[in-house]
Amino acid sequence: MIQDIAPKIMHNQFRDYGPEQMKDEDTAFVFEGRNVVCHVDEQAGISFPKAGELLAAGASREHFRYLFSIDDRPFWLFASFEEDADARSVLAGLKAKSCNPGKCVSDEARVGSDPGKCVSDEARTDSDPGSCALGHAEDVEYTVETLRVLRRTKPKEECYAGETAYHLYVWYRDNSFCGRCGEHLEYSHKERAMICPSCGNVVYPKIAPAVIVGILNSSGDKIVMTRYAGREYKGHALVAGFCEIGETAEDTVRREVLEEVGLHVRNIRYYKSQPWGFDSNLLFGYYCTADEDEPIHMDDGELAKAVWISRNEIGEEERNLSLTAEMIMHFKEEGDKICSSTCR
Repeated sequence: MIQDIAPKIMHNQFRDYGPEQMKDEDTAFVFEGRNVVCHVDEQAGISFPKAGELLAAGASREHFRYLFSIDDRPFWLFASFEEDADARSVLAGLKAKSCNPGKCVSDEARVGSDPGKCVSDEARTDSDPGSCALGHAEDVEYTVETLRVLRRTKPKEECYAGETAYHLYVWYRDNSFCGRCGEHLEYSHKERAMICPSCGNVVYPKIAPAVIVGILNSSGDKIVMTRYAGREYKGHALVAGFCEIGETAEDTVRREVLEEVGLHVRNIRYYKSQPWGFDSNLLFGYYCTADEDEPIHMDDGELAKAVWISRNEIGEEERNLSLTAEMIMHFKEEGDKICSSTCR
């Protein structure tokens, strides 16, 4: 799965590192909505801007926030969530970068009354008018890609860092002000939290628990496969849903299965968990059993498809990314072992 980056280790412990401790070679993430600034190479995979490149492009050091490290490599977030001209200018410049020099990704990146000039043009160096201060020494060009790029490229540790950074970006973005009194929140210097200096309210990162459910028949040779309705992702899925107040994860399994496909399940068994920063989730995978002769009553508001699929009908899924894909492939290859503890 995306978090399986061994022998590398993510160190997510809170560290009160200020931007003055940031080095030029450190990686810095820049997000805009559900988009990320990156460079994707067919051979080397994905990479992200260096802090020094952003500083050279005019970014203010004060707008960087330390996130975490992988091994001894620090990762930072560059973001300003207020009306700050400096930060907006750098973001626009990055957004304007493309693999075609002089071409803007968005018309919003064009400067003032000059429709032929990009903000990124201002970042070009005096010594080389064809190069940009945002690029690496190899003259790398950055593009603005949707987050889905992190689900289809490599190296895995870069994608894992990207989705985890996005998780924190969303939390910082959505918690600039206190939800209790409206005061501007401040960074805590003791833990990963935002603190209200007026009323003392403490806001921690949002983590939404949810379940992924592999529903097997009594003989263990079929599983309920679904397809979401009205979502960008059109691949195979399993029944899934968020944990509600006052219920255990196992209760969530029972409720979500009943709501989405109308089946009553038993023999619920935990499989694995996965952090899913794309949606601020912590996912818990379960297998369980239902009677195949019980009719499926699909919630067509949630699902476009829900059917029993035999093991030999399952194709090859990209197992090294999501908990859902791994559970599907685990059933395909190890269905007998799962059934020995679940299908009874």
